[in-house]
Amino acid sequence: MIAVIVAYANYDIELRDIDWLLSRPDPINFFAFDLVAAPPNGLFLANVVYDPNSFLNPLPYASHPWDFREDDNDLENSKDIIC
Repeated sequence: MIAVIVAYANYDIELRDIDWLLSRPDPINFFAFDLVAAPPNGLFLANVVYDPNSFLNPLPYASHPWDFREDDNDLENSKDIIC
């Protein structure tokens, strides 16, 4: 996508071309416009921001067998965990 932004800034492609590429996200389509992927050299993860609620109330599909309900304080009262 960086190549698309650079190409648009250099007036090499138009907005309708970007719409077309986004509706057909096949890598071959990007090569048809001579859009080469930008190299990742020099890219660094500077900051990660998480919503604190995601740790307090995780999504159901992100739960793990080692997650217990709040009333399961000890292993003796909890159900057997199948790993």
